[in-house]
Order: sequence, then structure tokens, then C-alpha cells
Amino acid sequence: EESDIVVISLVRSNAQGSIGFLKEEQRVNVLLSRAKHGMYLLGNSKTLRLSQKGKHVWNPLIEIFENAGNIVESFPTVCQLHPNDGISYCTTLQDFRIQRPNGGCCRPCNARLSCGHACPLMCHPTDRSHIVTHKQCTQPCRRIPLKCPHNHPCKRRCNEECGPCLHVLDEEVILPCGHTVTSPTCDSVCDATSRKKL
Repeated sequence: EESDIVVISLVRSNAQGSIGFLKEEQRVNVLLSRAKHGMYLLGNSKTLRLSQKGKHVWNPLIEIFENAGNIVESFPTVCQLHPNDGISYCTTLQDFRIQRPNGGCCRPCNARLSCGHACPLMCHPTDRSHIVTHKQCTQPCRRIPLKCPHNHPCKRRCNEECGPCLHVLDEEVILPCGHTVTSPTCDSVCDATSRKKL
């Protein structure tokens, strides 16, 4: 399908000039005719030039691109959320990982998640409502387990269910049978039913 701007990965990069379907004129013609206003081709021009079966297709095209000054060594990127920070040029996969982590920039997100913790990610244009990020929050939980009568803080991670209160009581508790238990968890002695089970 046609689009206003098309980004095309040529997927082949090797020293042997092996370019697969890129040697077929019809496929290249379709590939180059999908953009209405602009197009980026990401590939290795040296590999395309080396191809015995495809250089008759690509050499003239590469010459046109070179003469127009349209072949560059890096890909210009701009953060969608902070466009005034300027352009970063990425040449390698590592450049994208360092300069554009999560598709944004290197500014910390720091947005408040629904749990109250700060988002630990760098700037990210996706998941702006932080629904996925909240589910992955590994900070200590700030909630109080539902059945805890003493309002002890939850001992689990934020992205985990609170479950029973695991707070260890620094005391001895007398059970219905008359025995005592030392340093029980809150959940095990929080009510009569729990004490009977213990």
C-alpha cells in the first residue's frame, strides 16, 4: 500500500553481495513506488554494488542518490516528546539503544505511576498512560494487605498481589490450645480462625 512517507529496510548486508529478492527489478520497482512524499532506504550500498545479479538494478539508483547528496552514514532521529532537544544521528544498532532507548530520548520519564512510584524508564512515546509500566513496577509495595488488622506495609513487590500479611511479630502469642508461638507472621495470628489453624 502507498503511504505519505515510507521507511524501507533492505535487510541484506554482507561482503559477498548476496541480496536475495533485491536483485529482481519488479520487486525493486514496487519497493520504490510506495511513497507519495518521502522515503528512507536503510541498507548497505556496498553489498548492493557487489551483487553480480543485482548491481545492474542498484548501481544506477545508487548513483542517482549519491549525485543528489541523499546517501548518508547515519539515520536522523528526533524524540517525539522533546523535539526541541535536536537531532540525534544513529549509525549502528548500539546507537539506537543508547540514544533512543524505548523509542524516546535519554531523559528520565519520572512520571508518577498509579502506585505512586516514579516511572523507572527513560523517555518513552508509547504507553504514555503507564498501564504496562505500572504492571512491571518492582519497587517495594506501599499497600497494606486487606486482612491485616495492624496496617503493616506489604512485604512484596509493587507488581505482585499483596496476599496475606507476612510481617513478623516481635512477640509471643498464646494459641487457643494454650501453647505459645514466638515471632509468628501477622496473618497466622490475625484472627481466631487463623490461630486455630496454627
